[in-house]
Amino acid sequence: MREFAGKVAVVTGGASGIGRGIVLACARAGMHTVVGDVDPVGAQTVAEEAELVGPRSLAVATDVTDPAAVEALADKTWAEFGRCHLVCNNAGVAVARPLAETSLEDWSWTLQVNLMGVVHGVSSFVPRLKIQGEPAHVVNTASMSGHLATPLLGAYTASKYAIVGLSECLKLELDDHPVGVSVLCPGPVATRIGDAGRNRPQALGQAAPIPIELRDALAGGMDAERAGRIVLRGIAEDEFWIFSHPELQPAVDARSGGIAAAFDRWREWMAGEG
Repeated sequence: MREFAGKVAVVTGGASGIGRGIVLACARAGMHTVVGDVDPVGAQTVAEEAELVGPRSLAVATDVTDPAAVEALADKTWAEFGRCHLVCNNAGVAVARPLAETSLEDWSWTLQVNLMGVVHGVSSFVPRLKIQGEPAHVVNTASMSGHLATPLLGAYTASKYAIVGLSECLKLELDDHPVGVSVLCPGPVATRIGDAGRNRPQALGQAAPIPIELRDALAGGMDAERAGRIVLRGIAEDEFWIFSHPELQPAVDARSGGIAAAFDRWREWMAGEG
């Protein structure tokens, strides 16, 4: 999808961080924007920012863990604009604990937001995009943690690996439709994910504080508006992999090399076994 002006973009988790960056990049490219977020005040603030630099913007209170809420987001998008061309399943949270200390409540929250939020977005929007029949695009926000393991981020890493696999399958399934797919895999970006516990349901208890070293890494990360511009470039070029931090490639290469070496060892052992 190379033409953006006059098109309609929906971004979940759009009230802050990368989501806000994507919304503003879309608005500057001439797109109408729909800002979905569990924080309605933040969503409205970003929608007003978007209208200062682009056309109409709509804020919709959206809890991505609730499939009915995501379906309502789709309903409101079509009711307001009559169509949709870009869906960014971007809402995300993080828990930083050793796996042995990660509670079931931590797992539930992380997977419900990070993974099921994407599932709900795909389920509510992709069938409509297929019926619409116009060039469109889906962007699912994963992370470099979808390629690399990081101590203390086991639940987050599991959710992001799942998003990578889901996105690869979705791309294959949409090859015969004018709907592109990208998976966004950023490294550190200056966002509020370290404070994601502010939106954690009370029934799941308080989230453990994010260690200061992780907070510092995020604070010193890429500007979120730049990340938004990178996403738009990836869509325009129909890139499946959107890597905003290419300097992390050596770590991915090392992991890939370890996998290849393991195949070689098993091939040799199995050949010797006869």
